[in-house]
Amino acid sequence: MNKRIIIVVLSALAVFLTSLAWCDTSTNSVPSIKQASKFYILPIQNITGENSNAFQLVVFRSIYNFMRIIPSIDVPDDKVMNGLFWLTSVLPEWSRVNAEYAPKEVYGADYILYGDYEIKQKSPEKVTIKIGVWSKSENKNIFNKSYVTATDEDVFDSIDLILKNIIEDVLKVNYSLARIDLYIRAGSEKYLIYINNQLIDTVDKKDYKKSLSVLGGQSYTISIARLRDGRTVNACTKTLGAKENLAVTYFATGSVVLDPVRYSRKEEIYSYTLDGNPAYENEFISNMNASSNHNIKVTDQRSNLIYEAPFNVMDGVITHVTPTEEWGGPLHLMVYSGNCSFAGLAAEYFPYRYFWLEAGGGVSWYKTIYDVSPYLGIGYYFIGDMKTDFRLGCGITASYYQYVPLSAITPPYNYSGGIFAQFEWKCINLRIGCYYDFGAKQACPDASIGFKI
Repeated sequence: MNKRIIIVVLSALAVFLTSLAWCDTSTNSVPSIKQASKFYILPIQNITGENSNAFQLVVFRSIYNFMRIIPSIDVPDDKVMNGLFWLTSVLPEWSRVNAEYAPKEVYGADYILYGDYEIKQKSPEKVTIKIGVWSKSENKNIFNKSYVTATDEDVFDSIDLILKNIIEDVLKVNYSLARIDLYIRAGSEKYLIYINNQLIDTVDKKDYKKSLSVLGGQSYTISIARLRDGRTVNACTKTLGAKENLAVTYFATGSVVLDPVRYSRKEEIYSYTLDGNPAYENEFISNMNASSNHNIKVTDQRSNLIYEAPFNVMDGVITHVTPTEEWGGPLHLMVYSGNCSFAGLAAEYFPYRYFWLEAGGGVSWYKTIYDVSPYLGIGYYFIGDMKTDFRLGCGITASYYQYVPLSAITPPYNYSGGIFAQFEWKCINLRIGCYYDFGAKQACPDASIGFKI
């Protein structure tokens, strides 16, 4: 058995067994979150008076990104939350009055987290963060706390404390951390990463790595969807305990079919090499790395290099690699004299290495009578081809003759069909044959000489 096939099978088996160790179940789609509390997380308001909102983004994104994938709550898209930014400044007032006075936007939320921050000390810079959580069922704030922190990396310790307080005091869940490590080898593809039905990130680079801190003791469904066709290429669900790590990986792979050599020579045997390893004509190879460049090389029986080219595969796509041997090209022109014409021009098209189709036309004249003769033909080389100096072939033709002026001969047209043998040396073409004249009802010999380019 091919060594590469064995390696591919063992690698695929290893990945399969490893995935079982990482994930409780595998699925083709992300299950929807059921009976989750609608939890609004509004942007934190800057009441310092300064225009910079960098600190606001750090606090809001940290809280929002952590809480939106907790399965027991349903956090709307951040664009929706940004659209309700104005609630931040007025919500405290509604928390002290009847729910009937609250705006309609509040009705859809079971909880609304809001807050503000103010920089009160410049050197060293200190900021006060106030966080409140309004409950629809109780029609009041059920959480109000203030935090004082520096604006350097210490702010993340304060954000961890804010999250701990909200999760334990509002959601009544023990706060512990777990981690999800994502690694995607994407190649040229783009992917969408979802956790618990929430879009986490778009993968748009060749190698993608990301680690996420998540709430421990919760169930997480992670799925990776290919942007090109929307197909889920990897998904798993697992309940993570405290301090547990979950590794989720996906390597983009495609398949390759090594087609026979196009325009191959008769009775020639070709050897294939794929990425330095022996390969075979018509071989199907799966699990090809879609993030790497590959190389196909073909040689003939005398070890002459016939074809070599790099190629890439796409994730989930079967790529056909068709080596092509040099053969002189598919189209050639020939000027000739003969074949019942003083001068003519023909075009030859080679759909295969040894077989051609031709179409052309010539003209001859005698005094004031002209003979215009278009024709069609097919031919086949028995010896040589357009890459060799000497070629020997044969073929058949069908011709039509139109006499001008029309009154010169009756009838003013004629037909013929013929066979020929063709001898070629480099660009010189000698054709010898005979044709049958349907008008005269007799066979006639014929010869022509031409120059082919």
